[in-house]
Amino acid sequence: MENPVQKLTAAIVMTCCTVSALAESQPPTHLVTSNYANPSDFCFYPGEWNGDLSAASMKYRLIIAPENQQKFGDLYVGFRRSSDPNSLWLYGYTVNPSTGFGTPSDWVQFDAAKVPPTYAMNQSLQPVMSVNAFPAPMDLRRFDGDGEVLVGYGMRSEGSNSSPRDSFKDMVDNRRYAAVFKIDKAQPLLFGNYTCVRFTELTQRVPGLAAVKAQR
Repeated sequence: MENPVQKLTAAIVMTCCTVSALAESQPPTHLVTSNYANPSDFCFYPGEWNGDLSAASMKYRLIIAPENQQKFGDLYVGFRRSSDPNSLWLYGYTVNPSTGFGTPSDWVQFDAAKVPPTYAMNQSLQPVMSVNAFPAPMDLRRFDGDGEVLVGYGMRSEGSNSSPRDSFKDMVDNRRYAAVFKIDKAQPLLFGNYTCVRFTELTQRVPGLAAVKAQR
């Protein structure tokens, strides 16, 4: 019989070698920073979708309040119907506290007695957070005029015992969520409040190695 320790060791070595090979196969990159003498604006609509309810895809940029930026929190994506407003579905995953492994992301009906699924867990909240509400195209024709997508975030309470229960309650109590997308075939491809971000510095990760400056 094969020794389970040897089998586990072999699997770890194989995984490490695979990760190492993948890392080596990635082309080198470096950062290039540009500075602007005058402030420049990057403007966008937070939401966009492909306009096809039979295979809908939708992305949204969630704006984080200044007082909550750089703090830890969870992102949530929800769905509900006007004809059944008391039923809420959440898209995301949960983590088994016994094993530490997460469940595959999926739409799950909210149950107050269970840990709510999160779209992204324990994130350092940046000013703009990207949400892909439909990672795979979905047929939403049966919800035309009757459904809406909600996006929000909740803050993690301090301490190691903080969980999605805390952040979900924080989101609800402080109304850090909104219905951002009405499922309607007439919905504009770009939606939400037109938003501009002002900046004076831009950093890009570009292919290749950085030029080495000659030492004098």
